[in-house]
Amino acid sequence: MTEVLDPAPRPHSFGRGVAFALLAIPLAVMVTTVLASLGFGFASAFAAVGMLVVFGLFTFGSRRKAISGAGFALSAQIGTIAVILGFISGYLADVYRSFISVGDKGGLFGSVFARRVELQLSNSLLEVLIPALLAIAFSVILIVSAARSAAAARRAATDVHSADASDAHASDLGSPPASAAPHSSPGILLNGEPLATQPEKKNLWNRSAPQKDQP
Repeated sequence: MTEVLDPAPRPHSFGRGVAFALLAIPLAVMVTTVLASLGFGFASAFAAVGMLVVFGLFTFGSRRKAISGAGFALSAQIGTIAVILGFISGYLADVYRSFISVGDKGGLFGSVFARRVELQLSNSLLEVLIPALLAIAFSVILIVSAARSAAAARRAATDVHSADASDAHASDLGSPPASAAPHSSPGILLNGEPLATQPEKKNLWNRSAPQKDQP
């Protein structure tokens, strides 16, 4: 029967984690654009989904159990970019939906649509501020939560390392010192004493011989 061995653990990959984290940008853009095209109110606020998934994507891509240090900082920056681009795309998709619904002509990069965006910003500023504040608030909450998780993971790793070092030190102190020279064996024991030190037994003939010589 062939024994199946467990595969060796794969090493961590910072570059692979960054590549996976960058997927948060198109994901945020796609989510807000689709929701805005469907007429969902405040679709731009869902740009925070980029910050929601970026830390998990980096952790999965880098094959780490927890994110910390440079990985956390870079993931937060990528998540911020994802939120900004997702918010812009969601807002433009919402304006474009209203733009074509009234029968205006032109594309996304036309001058007519550009004037419509400028008019929308000046007349409906609250429609921009409210989803923007929601996206910022959710993003900050997600960053703080990820930072706490990273700090807890770092403390746990430090505690485990300290405990292992303490156990190793304690085992070194508790081990008995090696003996300088081995003790010789007393040999065969008889009645609790070595056989060599046992008194010589006299047989019956040896005890009776002196008695015959007496007068």
